[in-house]
Amino acid sequence: MSQSPEDTFEDSPAFKQMMEDARREQQLFKDRIERIVPIVKQGKGPVDKIVTSDGKEHQVPESAMPVLFPVPFDEDLSIVFGIDEGTHYEWFQKKHMDVIKDNVSVYDLLNKAYENLFRSISQKLSIHMITKNMGMLTDGDRLESSLVLTGEIWTSIAQAVNASDLIFAIPTQDVFVFVRADMPDDVALMQKKVQEIFSNPDYAKKKLSDKLYWRKSSGEITVYNL
Repeated sequence: MSQSPEDTFEDSPAFKQMMEDARREQQLFKDRIERIVPIVKQGKGPVDKIVTSDGKEHQVPESAMPVLFPVPFDEDLSIVFGIDEGTHYEWFQKKHMDVIKDNVSVYDLLNKAYENLFRSISQKLSIHMITKNMGMLTDGDRLESSLVLTGEIWTSIAQAVNASDLIFAIPTQDVFVFVRADMPDDVALMQKKVQEIFSNPDYAKKKLSDKLYWRKSSGEITVYNL
């Protein structure tokens, strides 16, 4: 009995290799998805160029550009998804998203990234009070700024300063400071500290914004102007 064309194709080395590649890619995705975390970065556009250690600038292919999610209260900031490699983070790239886009949305990815981050920091994240009315997050895996989008954190902060109207800043990826909005002296002190951090060249690679933001008791966040 002769084989059908379909049977012949399925038995071919090329088909078997294609199926093996697909299984391998699915397994790689499952591994990546368990290690992605949200990372706030400067800029709202794609990262299309990188500078290597030798100072040379290189164009990034579109497929290798990171998947971006906008930060709703500041158009100059975005969230990228970092794959935790232990010593550094790799971008979750558009080519990775293309494999799963029919089943997983960027919102799904964002939720998973925050789930992973909280799993990593839940037992160690803490609030350090600088003054009675001003504090900062600590022990957040150097990603404290990413926590500005989580309601649970704001509940803890409100309890720490006994107020729900708050001014905050994220000058770098690992600095998240906050203060009661009704304490002008503390707000001025925080602004001074934020400027010092933001202008420090040691933080150049982690720099985000020197702006102050106002989180109202309603949960709305806007840029704060003194």
